[in-house]
Parts: sequence; C-alpha cells; structure tokens
Amino acid sequence: MEKSNNSYFLFSPLSPVPYTLYPCLGSCAEVETQLLIGKDLHYLSESNFTILNNLLTEVGKMLYALITKLKENNVRKGFGRKQ
Repeated sequence: MEKSNNSYFLFSPLSPVPYTLYPCLGSCAEVETQLLIGKDLHYLSESNFTILNNLLTEVGKMLYALITKLKENNVRKGFGRKQ
C-alpha cells in the first residue's frame, strides 16, 4: 500500500488511481436507483427525493473530480505506466 495524505489507498501496479474508488461510482448509481424506487413507492416525497438526489449528484461529481485529479497527478509523476 502507498501512503497518501494520512490515508492508505490501494493502487493497482498499472493504474494511477486507487482501484477502491471505481466501485464508489457504482455505489452512487445504486443509491440513485434506491432513491428512484423510494420515490416511486411513495416512501420519499418529491421534495425529499430532490434534496437527496442533488446531494448524490454533488458527491458523484466530487468523486469523479478526485479520480480525474489523481490520474493527472500520477501520470505526471510517471505512475501507472507499463514498464
């Protein structure tokens, strides 16, 4: 494991991005599905759905930005390239 900013991330030898971040994108999609089901079954009001969906969108954007930034930084440093 490599240490990064007081956190530990698992890196694939060929990937500059911690592979633990990609399943998080899938989890965002799963939560979106659950929100839609909750709204359709009337467990969530339209206003609560909108609030939660907006928060989920914000988290997804932040996650995608983090992955993109890690790719950019590590490629510049030479990580993630085949030897």
